[in-house]
Amino acid sequence: MGGLLAKSLEKRQAVLVCFSVYDRKSFEEAGDYIKLALLNCSRNTFFMLVGTHCGTKENDEQHKYAKEMKTTEGNEEKPRQIAYDEAEAFASNIRWSYIETDVRRNMNVEEAFEMVLKEMLLRFPLGVPRKPLARHREIVDDDKSCSIF
Repeated sequence: MGGLLAKSLEKRQAVLVCFSVYDRKSFEEAGDYIKLALLNCSRNTFFMLVGTHCGTKENDEQHKYAKEMKTTEGNEEKPRQIAYDEAEAFASNIRWSYIETDVRRNMNVEEAFEMVLKEMLLRFPLGVPRKPLARHREIVDDDKSCSIF
């Protein structure tokens, strides 16, 4: 995971890391992106872990879309590999928000973006940060001063 992505994270006010609840590898790879985000984002950044392709916690066993997901080898059903509780506990442990979404069913997609927007309004009312960002520094050049965020 390279420098260009790390560099692009420096000025982000919100970071969403997504993984498929039907793919353990994508959940494990999400951990790499989380580390990268934590190393390169400011302390004011809002972080959210997003589980994709899923039903609600209560009806996941009956979720029709889960039965439609097939393995590439044949017609076997691909079971959910990341339980809601596992992902939620992981996110809570690193102090990130967690939400599960399903684009096909339009489940929690709008809610995820609303959560981000609400956090942005709390952290940056009218677009102005309440506290200086961790990566903030002053640059002075020939009697001119400017802030870099």
